[in-house]
Amino acid sequence: MAEPLPAFLWERDALVEHYGARRYLYGRWDQLFGCWVTDRDQRPRSLYPSWPLVDASGRLCLGYSSASCLGTDVDDVDDECPDAGPFWRDGVQAPADLAALDLRCTAETLFQRYVDLIPCPIRTVVGRFGEWQWLILSMIWREQAFADFLRAELDGIGPGFVAACLAMNGAERLTSAERSGLCRRIMFDKRETLIPGVGETCSPRSAVAVFGKLQPDAWRARTCRDLLAILSDRSKARIISRDHALTPGTIEVLRRLPGWICTGNLPRLLDGLEDVADVERGLVALVERVEGDAGDLRDAVVRSLRHVRTGDQLVSKIEDWNTRIGEMRGVPAPPFPSAGPLRALSSAGMIRAEALRMQNCIVHYLPEVIAGRVYFYHWDAAEQACVMLTRTRSRGWRMSDCLGIRNESLAASTVARIRASVRAGFPPTRRRRRSSLCSAQLTLPL
Repeated sequence: MAEPLPAFLWERDALVEHYGARRYLYGRWDQLFGCWVTDRDQRPRSLYPSWPLVDASGRLCLGYSSASCLGTDVDDVDDECPDAGPFWRDGVQAPADLAALDLRCTAETLFQRYVDLIPCPIRTVVGRFGEWQWLILSMIWREQAFADFLRAELDGIGPGFVAACLAMNGAERLTSAERSGLCRRIMFDKRETLIPGVGETCSPRSAVAVFGKLQPDAWRARTCRDLLAILSDRSKARIISRDHALTPGTIEVLRRLPGWICTGNLPRLLDGLEDVADVERGLVALVERVEGDAGDLRDAVVRSLRHVRTGDQLVSKIEDWNTRIGEMRGVPAPPFPSAGPLRALSSAGMIRAEALRMQNCIVHYLPEVIAGRVYFYHWDAAEQACVMLTRTRSRGWRMSDCLGIRNESLAASTVARIRASVRAGFPPTRRRRRSSLCSAQLTLPL
């Protein structure tokens, strides 16, 4: 069922949008600025749209969405999931028909008229504050001096610190009077008193400087709390004080890692990676391996990470260390001993030799083998094969695949012999449970 199209009306004190049973009221700057929503006959509720009204130059943003995808109601605020609807942006979502095109033109025309009422110097100030624009506009409308303060702030450390103040003080949930009070506090109080928790776990001066480096996608209460936790660790605080930009991904990684592995180049390297979560998992696994090893590997790991220059080198170095430390511990005992032509590859060296002999890439599975989730056997017969077993929670060990040299398919008779040998390898009491071995298909890559 198609969603109803919104209708826009320009009224004496507001731009009104009708969307189904809902009405959105965008209070005019020359009357009473704000944004409210009403459902049927209910009283209006304040809301602060998360879509930006203007860009950094103070011009109308084409990021306006339909009313169902507008900002977040005060009663439904979720710091973890900001609203992100199907924006009508050029090149992103084109109107489906002429009626939609007319609607878009009408919406843009009326919103342009709406924006033109806001003085241009104010628009250029709030344009740097992303999803906090509507709330900051409401604060400026009540406290005109706040615009001058923000202009000076932008010329200094940027919008990050003010955005962090708003997020950490729950500005979107405050009443108008409470927000005006917060506005005056931001302008006149000592900065270390504006963010809850600063001074308890870290140096106020360094905290203020670091919060000023927060990037727009990090302006969330949760991310700010994680940043405070990082600042409580002296070694981590020293690292981020030298970094020029702090993203949510970087903050999350630094929060989870112990201080000893957080080298000075880590924030910069993380900032250049697309899949920060994958790097985080690799680093956490490396920390567990290093701290669980009887030898003293910390210094060697940290020295090698300090010399990394690019994000790709970081990924490669983490993988190398995880594999090397795993190999030091050795490959676990095989699911069953070698029998006949079926030979267990019971060491990292044997797996590497098998990869060369069979011209495949099973060496990439070494971390899985060391973790006890995968095991390899060599089928030493007229038609040679590499046999891969995987471990499942519900069914235990089962054969995933068996392939020849360069991953060539095997003759049916050879596959049947391998299956029979694998079944025979398990104790008789378990043979019935393993009767469905060999059902999965998983290609061993070249």
